[in-house]
Amino acid sequence: MTITLYISSVSSNLVTKKNIQTMMSILDSKSIPHDVVDVATQPGTLKEMREKMGDDKAVIPQLFVDDRHVGGWDEFFSAVEDEELNAFLGL
Repeated sequence: MTITLYISSVSSNLVTKKNIQTMMSILDSKSIPHDVVDVATQPGTLKEMREKMGDDKAVIPQLFVDDRHVGGWDEFFSAVEDEELNAFLGL
């Protein structure tokens, strides 16, 4: 199983930056292995993410498990708050 987090290291939106940092921190603190794809430094990856989601206006951060979109910040945060992160990620 591969967990992939799409982020951007370049953003003027402070809320987005904080959400990305929080997601990465939570995944790291729970020792959940994940790949990070930075759409700002890896050409074509934003388009790839949007195609996988079927949403040409989707924004980061977004989480995928084995190329299946599971959600963005709101879904991730709800899973953490409900203590359902493992189930949310299929662990």
